[in-house]
Amino acid sequence: MYPNIQCIGRILLVLYTVVAVGKALQCITCDNAKSHEECDNRGRVVTCNKNEEMCAIEERKVNQGPEKLIFKHCKQPLACSNNERQNPRPAWWPTQCNSRAVNSVCRCCCSGDLCNQGANTCFNRVANVCLPSRTSPRNGKVTCSEENKIGSSCSFTCDAGHVMSGSKTSECGQDGTWSSPTPSCGPITCPRFSAGNKRIDDCSNSNRVGSICSFQCRFTCEAGYEVIGSQSITCSEDLDGDVNGVWSSLPPTCRLITCTEPPTAPENGFRVCSDVSNIGSVCEFGCDEFYSRNGPLRTTCMNGSPRPAWDNMAPMCERVACSDQGILPHGEITCEDSNFANSQCTFRCTADTYFISPADVTSTTCQNNTSWSKPKPCCARSCPPIALFDMVVIMDSSSSVGAENWGIMKGFVNSVIGLFEDGEDSMSFSIFRYNKLVDETSSIPLTNSFKSNVEARVNAIPYDGEGTRTGQALKYARDVILSADGNRAYAPDVVLLLTDGVSQDDVITPANALRDDGVTLYTVGIMPPSGRLDTAHLLEIAGDMDHVILADNGFDGLTPIFAKELSEHICGDPCNHVRHGHE
Repeated sequence: MYPNIQCIGRILLVLYTVVAVGKALQCITCDNAKSHEECDNRGRVVTCNKNEEMCAIEERKVNQGPEKLIFKHCKQPLACSNNERQNPRPAWWPTQCNSRAVNSVCRCCCSGDLCNQGANTCFNRVANVCLPSRTSPRNGKVTCSEENKIGSSCSFTCDAGHVMSGSKTSECGQDGTWSSPTPSCGPITCPRFSAGNKRIDDCSNSNRVGSICSFQCRFTCEAGYEVIGSQSITCSEDLDGDVNGVWSSLPPTCRLITCTEPPTAPENGFRVCSDVSNIGSVCEFGCDEFYSRNGPLRTTCMNGSPRPAWDNMAPMCERVACSDQGILPHGEITCEDSNFANSQCTFRCTADTYFISPADVTSTTCQNNTSWSKPKPCCARSCPPIALFDMVVIMDSSSSVGAENWGIMKGFVNSVIGLFEDGEDSMSFSIFRYNKLVDETSSIPLTNSFKSNVEARVNAIPYDGEGTRTGQALKYARDVILSADGNRAYAPDVVLLLTDGVSQDDVITPANALRDDGVTLYTVGIMPPSGRLDTAHLLEIAGDMDHVILADNGFDGLTPIFAKELSEHICGDPCNHVRHGHE
């Protein structure tokens, strides 16, 4: 009726026979222990009697709870066989070895020294099960044919991304023990990669299978970086059965974000860059000698969207050119290369009696700074006798002059006039006298045909010495003489005043009005026989101390030599007497 129990009995008898011929058995002994651990620690190790060839374990369940009492001792083989035979029988309700029954008792025996130490698996045999039951390993699953009953076969599998360590199967043997322990399922991992320069590794599951790693370039105070390669890689199983996986691709690298190549150097120029094509790099452009830049001086690599870019194009290098020199009246200009840099231009006068002035300026060169090495000269004639002026001579005939000196003054005026030639492109003269009034009757209007009779007309101007209203005379020169048809638009206007005293009316207002019209005023101060000469008053009229000429010896100083010196002083630069645009 109980084949397993009969089989167990025979086994115990065989064990008894074997042990009987050996040494005495040692077993753990204890009573009423609350656990196997307490029994083993509190109990004693005893040498069994010769007829007690087995160690016994007895578990008594206490009430309904999990508490139980443990008894361990030596026992005869036959008694052990009888006890184990009784285990599954219903000694009282409902049966022994029933963990759900109150006061259930379960007994088992084992052979071998101290074999009843701990919770011996003999109870598994008694219960016809293997304990503990096989459960799924972490990150895996178990499937058993008959749960944990003797003869059941359990198969183990691991979850995706994990590999098994241990046996894939475990069987519950007749002795109530499993053939192999539960295996473990460890994660498959891909090799860790070294940290990349400027790269942040942000992985979803460390470096295990299924982990998707995304990378981005980190920006600090330096210029930006960009990802080169795949922006995400995945760890996959390589199917070789070990714990090592494989990445879908190599991790990316981080490259500095840069502009494209800088604009090329302009033709006939060069380019110098501070930091190649990196953000913030500045390229400066320059031009070769005799070329000038037309366009931006520099370009900068600027960070922007979608990519950094240079903020300026390269300039052009154009030939340096000086200003156009125009024509040379009464002469010609010959240039090697027009008005471009390094071109030399030579000057030559082609009209009779004309000469280069200044005499040492026979050529000029266009320099790299767009200026000529020397200013353009002119083709001029000697002054005197050639002077392109419309000159008004004003003679003071006040009482301080006297009749004798009046004659000297008229002779001096004739000496000045005699030094100049008349003509359309030369001198025009007007002469009048004043005292308290302007003598309009003897006034000589502007004329450029005076050589034939001017001396006689000057000598005919009478003397009347009363009053000195110089301001009135200046106003007459502006309103009458210089406003008449004889005033040539192309000839500079000059007023020459000869006086020995201080005016009795305002001279500043009419003098300023003349200067505002572009008229140049000269004053010849004649030292009177008695008294002194007021040079400040003369300066108010002339407006420039260089235009105040003094006859220190009085009327005796009005000599032909002084007339020549005065004329040369008034002439100034010969180029001022060239009628431009007239050959």
